[in-house]
Amino acid sequence: MRLGISTWVYAKYRIEDSLRRLAGMGFKVLELWADQVQLDPRVFPEDSLDDLKKLSEDLGLTFQSLHAPFSGLDVASPYDAKRDNSIQWVLRAFEYASRLGCAFVVVHPGSAESMVMVEGKEKGRGEEGILEAKERLSKALEYLGREAWRLNIKVLLENMTQRNGRRYGSRISDLVEVIDALGKEEFGICLDPGHTVISRLDVYDELRMASELLLSIHANDNDGLKDLHLLPMEREASINWLRFLKVLRSIGYKGAFMLEVYGGDNPDRIAEGARALCERLPGLEL
Repeated sequence: MRLGISTWVYAKYRIEDSLRRLAGMGFKVLELWADQVQLDPRVFPEDSLDDLKKLSEDLGLTFQSLHAPFSGLDVASPYDAKRDNSIQWVLRAFEYASRLGCAFVVVHPGSAESMVMVEGKEKGRGEEGILEAKERLSKALEYLGREAWRLNIKVLLENMTQRNGRRYGSRISDLVEVIDALGKEEFGICLDPGHTVISRLDVYDELRMASELLLSIHANDNDGLKDLHLLPMEREASINWLRFLKVLRSIGYKGAFMLEVYGGDNPDRIAEGARALCERLPGLEL
């Protein structure tokens, strides 16, 4: 299984410099970060895409996926203007991904604002609120799916965190339900095991639930409370990574072991630690 990493580890660097550093460390498979910095279409000029593509080819890099922008956006918002604006920016990210040769675009299925069902009329209540959230998400995905088909990419829905109240989209069963209802091949799942831990769900059961729909992962760890995006096996882990890999293989997963880890003020150290996972987790290779 190939070991990949998100360029978010170098979030404080220009995307070009991130690519050069990761290629210099031996990484071959990457996920491109496109929220607020780097390849976010709100900040990265479209006319620079061809140069970036050429740089990736010169460095021998493969872009497996692009993480669509999400800060300030919500494709399942109950507010028409915000939902429409969000969808348009995600579609711009689709165009970027297609031009850069990405197979997948990872999309958040709504924000906590629109998808958490708690006591209170403004956010919906119980089963009725969940059905409304599902309907809004499904409508957005119908449109996104048509554009994904046109561009020959797949939309991967990422499981979110669920802390207080029921959040639609935090469980893999939510994502499977929506994808099955759409009945389209343009969709898959990207599982973030760190989000699963925070949501107090069983990571290994969630992997099995995703099954053949699982096309990518965001491997990271945390303390069970905060979404820290730590390196696997860096500290006392919440996840048994040997078991995690075993379950991945048992469901026939064919994607990369894609890391999404926070680089902080010393991203070189984190990236080097990521590379060292090839020696610590059997079967991983750059």
